[in-house]
Amino acid sequence: MLTVIDTSIGSSSSIFAVHALSSSDTVFLSGKDIVSYLTGLQSDDIKVQEIDFETLKTEGAPAQSSKQTKEKESAKIEGAVQVAVGVKKEVDFAAWYTNVR
Repeated sequence: MLTVIDTSIGSSSSIFAVHALSSSDTVFLSGKDIVSYLTGLQSDDIKVQEIDFETLKTEGAPAQSSKQTKEKESAKIEGAVQVAVGVKKEVDFAAWYTNVR
């Protein structure tokens, strides 16, 4: 199991309301205490990873993988004329829908 937490929470001294064991009981902890507690639970099966989501957001979305590109290319119907729909609905629904509209 992997638990991911934003680095801004770990460096924060703000108080967070946490529903740890049930939705009816609330515990108030600082961000540092939350990270400390979670890292204390780490084992071979349970990992805690801090990620800076702000940096990820500014870096932009990752490029499409070659697998996704190949799938979209295979969605095109050979010999199809642009007057009609040139993409198989089952393979690339977004492109098909764009052509149908």
